[in-house]
Amino acid sequence: MIKNTVSVITAAFAILAALVLLAGCSDNSNEEIVGSWIPTTAYINGKSVKYSELDIDESQFGFTFEANGNFTATLADVDYSGTYVFNDTSIDLAVNGSTQKLDYDNGTITLTLDYGNTPTTFSFIKEAE
Repeated sequence: MIKNTVSVITAAFAILAALVLLAGCSDNSNEEIVGSWIPTTAYINGKSVKYSELDIDESQFGFTFEANGNFTATLADVDYSGTYVFNDTSIDLAVNGSTQKLDYDNGTITLTLDYGNTPTTFSFIKEAE
């Protein structure tokens, strides 16, 4: 009888531990990028320039990612909204049937735009809360 009780208790703890681990797996994988992102650096014509040196108001470029997979962006003072999928190394954006891929590496998001066959990239970091 005692052996059966110990076995039941052991099984119950094993099930509880498995549920706790599975609950941890279901955590929102988007949490790493949720929040507001501000520009830090631009790479134009092969040169790195601090965004603050571009004499462009910070509010003209930025991203805000929500945990539910929605985002808003301001690019060149134009507002966008849509959905995204975070893949640990990239963020796939969808806006009105169009897609854009952002690179993600170690807390930095990189947006690459092509202006007349001249790629320009902007780097963003998460704004401190």
